[in-house]
Amino acid sequence: MELDAIFEVIEQYGYIGLFFWLWIGVIGIPIPNEVIVTSIGYAGSIGLLHSFYLFVITYLGLTAAVTTCFVVGKFAGVLILERIKKRRKATNYVDQSVTLINKYHVFSLCISYFIPGFRTMVPFLFGMSGLSFFKFALISYPTVLIWLTLFFTIGNQLEEQLDEGFQPEMIGIIAIFLICLVTVVAIFKWRLRVRKALHTRQ
Repeated sequence: MELDAIFEVIEQYGYIGLFFWLWIGVIGIPIPNEVIVTSIGYAGSIGLLHSFYLFVITYLGLTAAVTTCFVVGKFAGVLILERIKKRRKATNYVDQSVTLINKYHVFSLCISYFIPGFRTMVPFLFGMSGLSFFKFALISYPTVLIWLTLFFTIGNQLEEQLDEGFQPEMIGIIAIFLICLVTVVAIFKWRLRVRKALHTRQ
């Protein structure tokens, strides 16, 4: 989905449409949530809709989406997991998510939201595990808020940065975050390979 299409959703359907799009529609869209939220922040900076209300609606939409994954896992997880296992790529996500959960337990809810591909699977598996909704919400909702604040702010500052030229501070913040994100993903994948190799030898 192109940037213009994201703006079209915001302009045509407003806050309510954006909420439902983030809640349900975004799951099947082959574009990183990081790009979507940054674009929404940018849309607020150029006045398509009010930035504060866009932020609130985006937060509500994202929390609704992650909550839905948890609830679906709780009530229909076994049935869905059987279907997921028929797809090799999806099975890999399940196995890697289980490894993440076994390593970091409930804190994997925090880690997974910063790793594309895991932010839906990990809540789904925790729903299956019988984790209480209160504990799930206590960990997940602040994590979503922190993640959203980061990417929404980057998008919201793009208009000013484009007008004035990117300031060193902004470039530094983006660069540091991207380096940290790539590092976390690389370490996680490396640990998975090591664990898989050890398991194979055993």
